[in-house]
Amino acid sequence: MFVKLTLIDGNTELFETQNFVCAPVKMMKPEIVKCEVFDGAGILRFKAERRFKAFYKRFIYNPEKKK
Repeated sequence: MFVKLTLIDGNTELFETQNFVCAPVKMMKPEIVKCEVFDGAGILRFKAERRFKAFYKRFIYNPEKKK
């Protein structure tokens, strides 16, 4: 399956994996805005997206501190 992650800075990550678990929106990492999972034929199987992305980016987004 293919996974497409859209990040808060506008970048997009694409990768292929056999196992992927997409968390509910409230539990996703703060830098992920949208998660889409496609099967091998390119059919969308799952989509999770934060609502009000501009509001989230400006007022709610709090980057994780680096360890």
